[in-house]
Amino acid sequence: MKCRPALQIFLSALVIFLLSNSVSAVTLDNLNSVVIQVTDTSLETRTKVLPQAFEQVMRRVASSHSAVSHAEFAKAKQKIDAYIKTFFYTGSSGNYNLTVQFNDQALAELLTTMGRSSFSKNRPQVLLWLVVDQDSKPQFVSSGSQEPLADKIDLLSSNYGLPILFPLLDLTERLFIAEQDVINFNLSPLQQAAGRYNADSVVVGKINYLSGIWHCEWRLLDGSQDVAWNSSGDDLDVELELMFNQLADKLIASYKVTDKNSIAVRVKGVTNVADYAKVLAYLKNVSVVQQVEIGSVDGNQAMFIISSEAGKEAVIKALNKDTLLTAESDIDIDATLIYRINS
Repeated sequence: MKCRPALQIFLSALVIFLLSNSVSAVTLDNLNSVVIQVTDTSLETRTKVLPQAFEQVMRRVASSHSAVSHAEFAKAKQKIDAYIKTFFYTGSSGNYNLTVQFNDQALAELLTTMGRSSFSKNRPQVLLWLVVDQDSKPQFVSSGSQEPLADKIDLLSSNYGLPILFPLLDLTERLFIAEQDVINFNLSPLQQAAGRYNADSVVVGKINYLSGIWHCEWRLLDGSQDVAWNSSGDDLDVELELMFNQLADKLIASYKVTDKNSIAVRVKGVTNVADYAKVLAYLKNVSVVQQVEIGSVDGNQAMFIISSEAGKEAVIKALNKDTLLTAESDIDIDATLIYRINS
């Protein structure tokens, strides 16, 4: 019993330490700029590498790999000069850096044409608790351990304009955080420790390597949103890139719904491109809807973000008049409207 006051003093000091070592969200000022290495300053070489630069910038601005395969982006690449604000070279003969800056407004208009939402330059910072289990030896991934994997995640973070923060995992944290907390998705201590970093969102992930296959499980905690998903494959690079795309889509959908005129609609039973196109076209033609943007596609369901000044009740009434979608009784935690496409 005599040790309890000392323990309380220690815990109080620990809380003060955690709160005094916080970081703020990240502002990315150079999302629309890219640097490409070239061997000369000729028009021919520049023309050849500009599409590559355009893809890098679009992937970063949209936080999505699928954006660069969109039909509207293919059209935009045919008139790429209309999207370039300026370019310049640095370096010496045979070893130049070509810096290309794209026009912010033109990129925003292209995203709108594609029906995509995006973050502003003020990007949400994500704290990633990640454990990799190989040969029954679970290990945290941080900047100081599992360096190749941490480097891959840092590169993807840069490529997709989505700031990822690894926990420090110093002695202070290791007193009350263990690998099993991540493996078992014991969220309480992980969320409490996240207060140290002042991150906007928390992702808990575990990767298990078994018989040549990488099994990945992820959990996103973002305000009231608690979303889980998983994937598996023999190429970890592919699985990590898939995670970033899924994470960005889910965060963008959550970000857009904070607008009072934005309504999230989740449609189940979307099993192919034809179903997706049918639902998108239908929602765009609903009388009370001003705009429809892509939220995310996950398995056999798709998320759409509807803008309507008429409000959610008017949207529900309009959707119930048609036979394409049937309302489901269950409601997401964030009050998303849930429908199923009728075959």
